[in-house]
Amino acid sequence: MPEKIIVLKDKIHIIWLTSIYELVTNPTKAWERLKRLSEGRKTPIFKAMIISILMAGLINCVITSFVSTEFDFLRGIKSGTTIIFSLFISVYITAFINIISYESLTKQPARLNEIYNYTTITYSITFLVYAFEPLISFLFFYKAALIYTFVIAWIGTEKFMEFPNDNRFIFTTICGFVVIFAPTVISKLLTYLMPGLL
Repeated sequence: MPEKIIVLKDKIHIIWLTSIYELVTNPTKAWERLKRLSEGRKTPIFKAMIISILMAGLINCVITSFVSTEFDFLRGIKSGTTIIFSLFISVYITAFINIISYESLTKQPARLNEIYNYTTITYSITFLVYAFEPLISFLFFYKAALIYTFVIAWIGTEKFMEFPNDNRFIFTTICGFVVIFAPTVISKLLTYLMPGLL
């Protein structure tokens, strides 16, 4: 296997594991590492996002299939598919909103690659929560974990985006609220529009 492909795969695994673990336990260190890995035009962060979303959908599918009184794989597939579609759409909507917010607040053109990467990484907690939602949904406060998104987003504006201090709070607040609420809204919308499929 060519050396470049091996390096790329290693980067994807590092980013994926970092997003899932380090951003929760040590977001400052995680953002600094991701900043180094994302340097250059070609970055594997989006590929890591795809892996994360597919894994979230797969885990959700398996858990949903088994939590019923009887094994229900069809229900699991519908739930997992809804999660995958809603997360994909939500990430792109959030990136678009972040671009508009960045340009409005800084009066500078957004660095698209950086915004996309930042947006992807801020969804780390969301991927985890939606992956294990069927297992933890009996805890009425389980979605409170998503509030930690604000911490991740706040640290990321400094360590990853080097955002101007004057506007960091506004940008982080907008980004955090969209990350927290977009997947729920998109999921309900998809279920309403395609009740037979999802």
